Amino acid sequence: MPLQARGDRAVFRKHVSKAVFQERALGGKCYTRQSFGLNLLTWVRMSEQSKRLAAQFEYAKNKHQVNDATGRQREQLLDEAFVSMRQELEEHLQKQCEELNHEPQIDNILVSNLVADPSGITRRDSGAFLSVKFDATLRKATFKCDEPARFKYVVEVKPRFNGRNWWYADKNGSSIGGHLESVAQEVIGALLEIDSKF
Repeated sequence: MPLQARGDRAVFRKHVSKAVFQERALGGKCYTRQSFGLNLLTWVRMSEQSKRLAAQFEYAKNKHQVNDATGRQREQLLDEAFVSMRQELEEHLQKQCEELNHEPQIDNILVSNLVADPSGITRRDSGAFLSVKFDATLRKATFKCDEPARFKYVVEVKPRFNGRNWWYADKNGSSIGGHLESVAQEVIGALLEIDSKF
């Protein structure tokens, strides 16, 4: 081989050895300094993006957990409110039937049965029946009678916007306040054919 050719090859190998970065820890592959720099930059960018995505995932996960916990607390609150409403309504209905039966004008014609199914209040004199149904799923109580006059009254538990309290609504969605005693008076009055405006 001519001397000039051998010299050119030596110079070429010298320049190539300077331009190539060998890293045996990476499987013995060879990377140019330029390609290694680009790979390193890409890895840094991906690492930052991964950290950002992981942080966003953790935030979303924690938010879902908080929302789920808040939802469960709200549902539990409403369930407890329904149980309280049912107990209070049953107490008012039972108490008013007992008090009215002691009045000579009523003369013990009201028979309350709020335990067995069908639950409600019956008039001895006419056989008229006021049905009382409690729906734990919908958290509402429905009072209904077909005679002596058709009558239906609904009261249900509704959550307030803050999720920490509740209120009672009628079938039209209007608030009845917390006066469940007045509900008992109205439905028994309907069974006795008493005008609510009287």
